[in-house]
Amino acid sequence: MSKPAKYVLCIPLDGINDMLGSISRCWDYCERFNRILIVDTNSGSFCHHFDAYFQPIEDNGRVFFRLDSNLKDRLKDLSVFPSQLQGRIFSHTRVARDGFWRDELTNTPLLFNPDAKVDYKEDVLLYEQGYGSGDAIGALKRMKFSESIKKIINERLHQVKTPYSSIHIRYSDIKTNFKELLVEIKEELKDKNVLISSDSLDVRNFAINFLNSSYVFTVTDIPNVNGGALHSPQTFKNFNLDPFFMNTNAIVDLVALSGGSKLYFSQTAFRNDGVSVRPKPSGFSTLANALNKNQNVIHNLLL
Repeated sequence: MSKPAKYVLCIPLDGINDMLGSISRCWDYCERFNRILIVDTNSGSFCHHFDAYFQPIEDNGRVFFRLDSNLKDRLKDLSVFPSQLQGRIFSHTRVARDGFWRDELTNTPLLFNPDAKVDYKEDVLLYEQGYGSGDAIGALKRMKFSESIKKIINERLHQVKTPYSSIHIRYSDIKTNFKELLVEIKEELKDKNVLISSDSLDVRNFAINFLNSSYVFTVTDIPNVNGGALHSPQTFKNFNLDPFFMNTNAIVDLVALSGGSKLYFSQTAFRNDGVSVRPKPSGFSTLANALNKNQNVIHNLLL
């Protein structure tokens, strides 16, 4: 007699690099311990089902990119880790406290340890976190774009003149020293095709005007959200934004940035509240840079 199925329910949060890192860690755990992976981004930061954008390359019934009613029925009466979520796995409220996303009612962190070397005894393991430290590229290597996303990417990028250089500037809830970067590279980019991507409409317009000796272009439209994070569900709600439109734009920008012959990005400097942070690339810049160095991953996503 076969053993009853056991599951990991992954609800990845925050930006796409964090989300993919979380998915990768949960996927690795499932492969180690023969669990079924369910990715629910509709309840996470995407605010939409993951299978609208990606599909697993291997369709073996062990990975689901949508939590539908049938899967909910499978999980609802099973044992859960963390145990404080027993009977509430689909009805709890998460809050950010002390470096983790937690259950509002019990203050329990909404996660298990996906790096554990021994399997948990519970039937369903919940991982509902951001700040993903996993291998985002490793997750993408196991996926392909959905047909609708492939079509949109091809439509947006087929007229892009190559070669081009690409620039990503983060300037929303996290600020970067982008003016220093632009001053440094302006002469180098003279008379060249240059893609500009940013999560700030004002900053993107500034960069377009500043690089007036380059042939600057963009591949997406972005709304003015007054400094809010474009990947935040709260921003979607506050400005009545369509999640599919916003998520698709992020993916198109990511693919376009990775296709640049050279990729430039600004370093994180401080948050909206003025607190300085350790200089480092944003997660989106980090992912674009990794894809720029692994062109085969983009190629396989588009197959």
